[in-house]
Amino acid sequence: MLRLPEGMRNRIKSVAEANNRSMNAEIIATLEDAFPPLITASEAQIEEALRSTRDALYSSDLTEDQKDQLWNMMMKVVHEGGF
Repeated sequence: MLRLPEGMRNRIKSVAEANNRSMNAEIIATLEDAFPPLITASEAQIEEALRSTRDALYSSDLTEDQKDQLWNMMMKVVHEGGF
């Protein structure tokens, strides 16, 4: 059972009717808009992206320290699940 704040049921019903959907379909559509699917990639795709990034990074005009710092920052994001 889902508890809604007062008046929300009527608002959902009005929007659902305007969109020719059931209330359930309207709630699902709203949630899908608010929470888009996570982008997933295979391990091989991630490794290839990392290799390409590393190659581009190390062929740039940055200093070695800057290159190392950027690489380490990127790896931190990957290992903490931010990729």
